Amino acid sequence: MEFYHENYKKQLKHLLDVINDGKAGYKYAAQHVHSDYLRDLFHRFIQDREEMAGELQAHIGSYAEDDDGGVKGAFHRAIMAIKTALTKDEKDDRVILESCREGDRAALDAFDDVLQGTILETELKPFLTGLRYRISQAFNEVDKLYFDGFEEK
Repeated sequence: MEFYHENYKKQLKHLLDVINDGKAGYKYAAQHVHSDYLRDLFHRFIQDREEMAGELQAHIGSYAEDDDGGVKGAFHRAIMAIKTALTKDEKDDRVILESCREGDRAALDAFDDVLQGTILETELKPFLTGLRYRISQAFNEVDKLYFDGFEEK
């Protein structure tokens, strides 16, 4: 059973990195959008990711250090910076929305990978499913804005 607990810790640490990467991505996005509406929305998502990270850290205990994002998150932020630089207007809100969609899609995929794995603890799976649901809510909101052709409200 010790093997499973160590594996859970690794998986939870990875998901914590994913959540922190999302938080960092939304911080970057909030700093670069023109729209006050999007800035407020992204700040709400940042707050939710901070809460999620705290909840997940409590499950991990002292195993994982608080991290500001892993390699994957740094890579995502670099892509977002490149995409915004390539647009005519370096702060194109629609490009930032697209990057946020991609980041949340990657987070959902990471949660799906863990949830479809060998998690045997009955309390852990519903907890992780709840976190995944919160990310999917943000994804759905950003997705709708992106495909509705968001313009400043």
